[in-house]
Amino acid sequence: MAGMDDAGFLYMYFPMPFQLRARVFLVSYRTVETRNIYFEIKHAPFPDSFANVGYFRTGYSSQIRHSEDGKDLVMLDTEGAGHLVGIVASFAGPVDRTFMEGDERIYVDDSQTPVIQGTGVEDFFNGGWYFKRGVFTLPVHGNTFHSPSASQDRIAAYRLFLADAIPFRKHIRVGIEHGNRNLVTMNAWTLAYYYYQPTVRAIQTDLLDVGKTASESSHSYSIDNATWSGSQGFTYDGVMDAYGSVDDGRSLRGFSRFQMAISPSNQGVLLRRRLDYGVPGQKAAVFVDGQFVGLWYTAGSNPVIAGATMIFCYRVSIPAVRARLQSSLFRRR
Repeated sequence: MAGMDDAGFLYMYFPMPFQLRARVFLVSYRTVETRNIYFEIKHAPFPDSFANVGYFRTGYSSQIRHSEDGKDLVMLDTEGAGHLVGIVASFAGPVDRTFMEGDERIYVDDSQTPVIQGTGVEDFFNGGWYFKRGVFTLPVHGNTFHSPSASQDRIAAYRLFLADAIPFRKHIRVGIEHGNRNLVTMNAWTLAYYYYQPTVRAIQTDLLDVGKTASESSHSYSIDNATWSGSQGFTYDGVMDAYGSVDDGRSLRGFSRFQMAISPSNQGVLLRRRLDYGVPGQKAAVFVDGQFVGLWYTAGSNPVIAGATMIFCYRVSIPAVRARLQSSLFRRR
């Protein structure tokens, strides 16, 4: 999608749709005149409606992250709807290369837990072991540069999300740790490629707060074989792991049932919950207008990091589902 051909010409093949007009600038910051510039721009009519088209955008950042700040290096943070399709990054850090121990953490819409969390910088760019086999370039990922010195180690890498583009309907935050738990000082220059609309396409339409009598009553909430009710403290994984959250809820050996209201004008529904992830094997049978639409299964468990219980219902822009939803949860807190 982007690179240099065998003749030394740079190219960019990402589609860049425009509805009315496009202008392309090449800006030189040199003190001498830049000559012998050759370029080719191809374009074609676009027959579809721009109501469903995102404009191609980039997000650039240059930042220094210090060992004591405890914050992820943010590569993209934007409100709206679209798809993330690529990241290009250059990093400079300690010679032991421990800055590559950072995990990427990608949050989509209102999720407070990462929807994608990785295991290291080089793994995010589809490499391994601190890129120990040297630089390489492949169609959708690569490590294009490595320059170690006595005082620092410098790398450049890229990854394109084409078949695996990451969609967002309301908000996206793409970050990566600078070293394990953000404990390494490093410099970073990053560029994100994404398609974007400023329109929010996910709107919260209902909320059930388990443990709150009024909320349970308004959602026809019932529970079989309750074993516990009360409040507990939890933390989220990712950047929220340092912040505690206290929530009330219930646990059971059997079923709970409730109904959620959905706007009839929706074009699809996103159902989200907060839960105690320390409880393994949680399942929910989901029904829309009385029709079974699938089993919502939470595989595995995490006894260290757990969320609390809350259900969100959104109207989103994707074939129509209407009116009401009923769900039965197995063993849920």
